[in-house]
Amino acid sequence: MHTIVRSTVDRSLARGLAWTSGVKWMTSIGTWGLTLVTARILTPSDYGLMGMAMVWIGLAQVVSEVGISATLVQAPSLSEGLASRLGGAALMVAVAVAAVTVGSASLAALFFREPTVGLLVTVLSVSFLLRGAQILRRALLVRSLQFKRLALIEGAEALIAASVTLVAASMGAHYWSLVLGILAGSASTTLILVLSAPHPLRFPKHPEELEGTIRFGAHVLTGQLAWYMYSTADMIIVGRLLGSAALGAYTLAWVLASLALDRIASLLGRVTPAIISAVQKQPALLRRYVYAITEGLALVTLPVCIGIALTADLIVPVVLGPTWAAAVEPMQLLALYAAVRCLAVVLPQILIYSGRAQQSTKYNLITLGILVPLFILGASVMGTTGVAWVWVLVYPMVVILTYLRDLRREIGLTVSGYLGSLWPAISATSVMMVVVFVTRMLWETAVPTLPTLIGVSGAGALAYISVVALLHRARVLSVLKLLRDSTPPASAPPAGSRGRLLLICYHFPPDPAIGSLRWQKFAKIAAARGWLLDVIMRDEAGIAKPDLERMRDLPAGTRRIGVPDVPLWHQQFEDRMVARLRRFIPPAATSGSVNVEHVGRPTSRRDLVRMYHAINEHLVQRRWARDAADAAIGVFDPDVHRAVIACGPPYSACVAGRLAAAATELPLVLDFRDPWSLSQRLSESTASPVSIALGRREESLAVRAAEMIVVNSAPVGDAMRARYQTSHIIDVPNGFDDEPLPTNVTRERFVIAYAGTIYLDRDSRTLFEALASVVNARGLTPSQIGIEFMGAVEEIDGTTLQQRAQSAGVEQFVGVTPPRPRSEALTFLAGASLLTMLPQDADLAIPGKIYEYMRFDAWMLVLAEPESATARLLEGSSAHVVSGKDVAAIASVIDECYMRFCAGERGSPVAVDERFSRVARGKQFFDALEDLLVPAPVPLREPYVQPPAMQPAP
Repeated sequence: MHTIVRSTVDRSLARGLAWTSGVKWMTSIGTWGLTLVTARILTPSDYGLMGMAMVWIGLAQVVSEVGISATLVQAPSLSEGLASRLGGAALMVAVAVAAVTVGSASLAALFFREPTVGLLVTVLSVSFLLRGAQILRRALLVRSLQFKRLALIEGAEALIAASVTLVAASMGAHYWSLVLGILAGSASTTLILVLSAPHPLRFPKHPEELEGTIRFGAHVLTGQLAWYMYSTADMIIVGRLLGSAALGAYTLAWVLASLALDRIASLLGRVTPAIISAVQKQPALLRRYVYAITEGLALVTLPVCIGIALTADLIVPVVLGPTWAAAVEPMQLLALYAAVRCLAVVLPQILIYSGRAQQSTKYNLITLGILVPLFILGASVMGTTGVAWVWVLVYPMVVILTYLRDLRREIGLTVSGYLGSLWPAISATSVMMVVVFVTRMLWETAVPTLPTLIGVSGAGALAYISVVALLHRARVLSVLKLLRDSTPPASAPPAGSRGRLLLICYHFPPDPAIGSLRWQKFAKIAAARGWLLDVIMRDEAGIAKPDLERMRDLPAGTRRIGVPDVPLWHQQFEDRMVARLRRFIPPAATSGSVNVEHVGRPTSRRDLVRMYHAINEHLVQRRWARDAADAAIGVFDPDVHRAVIACGPPYSACVAGRLAAAATELPLVLDFRDPWSLSQRLSESTASPVSIALGRREESLAVRAAEMIVVNSAPVGDAMRARYQTSHIIDVPNGFDDEPLPTNVTRERFVIAYAGTIYLDRDSRTLFEALASVVNARGLTPSQIGIEFMGAVEEIDGTTLQQRAQSAGVEQFVGVTPPRPRSEALTFLAGASLLTMLPQDADLAIPGKIYEYMRFDAWMLVLAEPESATARLLEGSSAHVVSGKDVAAIASVIDECYMRFCAGERGSPVAVDERFSRVARGKQFFDALEDLLVPAPVPLREPYVQPPAMQPAP
């Protein structure tokens, strides 16, 4: 069976939640109003008698379904004939249960010591026949994800039931009005389903054909019976021990406290079973939906439940009147329980609809055994308040020790992940609570009034919405984005294809960063060998100046999934609300670097600030890594994808790769464009021991999880093999590309050119001093010689590039051009006579622009130490490799090249040596990758042929 991918399920979940929640909340507004008006007409005893009858009816209702509804939804395959026979069986059971219920009505009256209860149970037994005829049709609508139709049908049922109840109550029907409302709602729904979703019912002739479904249904039935018994045990005990009036007050307190719970539970009960069933064999997706649904639930229900708990003493006397005063205290406590129950409502469904109903049954039985004795004790000691305290104190512990522990083992659910999904709602609700308390203190009245209730509730709601909007807007938008994400599923690979690779690479076209070039070019080589890419990258909206021309280089079929950078909540708080904190916490420096050897224990205020920014950067990258891993998991299709490749820096991509590979069980390949823990310089803003320690820890975790590690220079490979004692490391440097170059520009002026960002340790001072030496020795003018820079030229140690040129006395010989698209940068380089690389003391890394320079008809001046990775790479080539500290040697090369230029010569490309080719490097990479993966039955590998110009990726 083909595994359903995340995007398909997301769209179904989004539509289901949208329609079901929309209809539910719209009808709730009407039904709540009708219910409150009805409550002012009826008495607590009316509700108490109905509550006693519904305990008996509810138990019989659970038995009447015998798990058939869950079986119809969960079954991996379901033929039309089997569905018809299951529907017939459901109707047969409903008839039998109705008969048994009528026969046992006198027992219900005897148990509660209320003769009227028996008559109510007898009349309500008709609802079983109505519900029995609905089971098949409802389940098939859920299974086929027709949530819109279901939502409209259930909305109509709720409004009809509430309207009939109010009309009957106003006519003096007392408790019979509640009965008539239930029967009218059920009858209308049955009629609508029979007319709009007809499906034949057949009675099963051979019971053995239902054996498998009956077995599953039996587990579900047992679990549902246990759940029903412990969830209604409180009402049974209150009614039996404390009487109908106490039960009436407790019942209405339960109804009002659980308004959000009932609507949400009903909503999820309609939508999530089909979704969970669809991805039941994919733990990563199950875990993803648990976190997302929990976060969404908490944002909606937590403030409602806590708000009811805080204002119950105002709601009851103002809305219901003094008759219901006994409902205040239970209502406050039950609202707190409802908050917990809302957050855990999806957990049992994960077990049931992913095929682990037996485990859910076990936990329901455990909960039943724990709660019932405590309910009896609470009712005996403290009345209805004691029963409510059991829900508040005991139930959360039971959930933690059962469902959460089991789901941690089954689908990788973590406590930190679960609590993290609750954080936005918890933080905003905490602020709301403070505002409500303060408002009540300032607005204290002797008698509760409607203005007081409205004012207190409004203040709390405004506080909650403000906190969510200011601090958690990005989180809310990310949850909404998950639900409305329309990323198409990965299509099956074309004939002859090896499959698709999940590439997590922060920089990727149209990102103009040099870090995006490696996989921009590897993508073509991958396509030529039968591999297609699904790329998880930074969100395009966060790219300030996208280079759209780079998109032309991507093969057709390359999919790009953007993941936004989400700032930390306290960073948003600083930026929006307390900007004055910048006096004490300066912003991160934008340039400059610190040698790792000089990073030690914090001894100054600046060191503490660096530590602060290092922690912030780690947390921001960690958040992006989690989001990127979720995105990778979301597009993962086990029938299509063969490996996860993570390319850094930034190394959040490698963290994301580790998480995604663990969830998808795909092999992980780490592609380090630059060293990670071996990096010899750190940004000045984050140069802290914390940054070094966190980097080493994350690298160690990633390396242990990887099956192949790729580094871009031989020295890095040697150091990594020595550190981790592993042979899974290969050296694959970058290379030059066979792409058209602009025509060389003939100039009378000798131009020394540098293209790219000047950052960290790229110090230009020795180059300027060498130029000054040549200019002074030969009496040259700016019209004869000069240095041109193109790119992001940042301040270094507080001085600009022009200031450094001025210090050397060559400011008139230096020009700076802002960053331009790649095509313009290539034209800029084509006009150079001498291409230069500034020195860097990070001698393990090879700058990517080396490979761009070597293709031009120009001399190359590379300022690098003799034992550096760059010097080793260029050994034996025509490039001039000179120590960046030797001003005389640099001046000698400039002078030599200038004199040859004046003699009419032009430099020749270093790229005549094919060992520097990107194609050769790509072949090395994909040879190793294909040796790692189990070969697929595809044609023999053909030699790489440069493909024609590609169209932009869709």
